[in-house]
Amino acid sequence: MTKTEQPRLGSISHGTLRTYDLTSALAGTLDDYGVSLESVDGLTDALELDEDDEFWNSEEASWLLERIEDSLMDLAAPFTYFGAHPGDGSDYGFWPDFDAVDMARTDGELPDTATVPEDYNGLSVDVNDHGNMAILSHDGAGNRTIVWDCV
Repeated sequence: MTKTEQPRLGSISHGTLRTYDLTSALAGTLDDYGVSLESVDGLTDALELDEDDEFWNSEEASWLLERIEDSLMDLAAPFTYFGAHPGDGSDYGFWPDFDAVDMARTDGELPDTATVPEDYNGLSVDVNDHGNMAILSHDGAGNRTIVWDCV
């Protein structure tokens, strides 16, 4: 994985809601995507603490985790979010925001891929007859790339 690519959809941490475990896993993801751990106030100091340190049960640790989650949300691809999976609150990762896609389609902000002209510059959505969805980026010169897709 290069440090410039957008995060892939899917799980980062599953099966635990312990602040220590989540902080460690999510900090690793920030690092994977080239975000300086020093950019999240207090993170580098916290990562030096033992997992049994009282800090991990404090309100300050919860605030630290929120700052990490905000930093990860900043990395999310268009029409995705970082957070808990809607069907499993202990599964943290990057997920499609189907409500945002539906709203953007309804508002005309996200056209269907099949309807955009060759010189279109922006995002479109492609949903096939099986319900698979892809968000594509068009460069205005007839080229398009998949931003994300899911089955």
